[in-house]
Amino acid sequence: MAESTASTAAHRPRTTRRSGLRAATWMIGGGLMLALIGWLPLQWVIWFGPRDANPIGLGLLMITAVPCGLCVAAFGVLRLIIVWLAAPRA
Repeated sequence: MAESTASTAAHRPRTTRRSGLRAATWMIGGGLMLALIGWLPLQWVIWFGPRDANPIGLGLLMITAVPCGLCVAAFGVLRLIIVWLAAPRA
């Protein structure tokens, strides 16, 4: 059984630096976009809504979406660093 896993690892294509950087960049951009999408509706209500608006749901959306988006972006930065240091340049 150990031979079969070693042979599969040998035939798996290696990730190049360019493809790894592209994936990490998409991850960072997606995380920041998620944070922005979670933050903007509340800001729109604050800027353009009535003075007595009480956007509880939009506040809850912001409180959940912004940290999730920033965590995804942080994992993207971590992946970017790992790919930059570990992946071959070819």
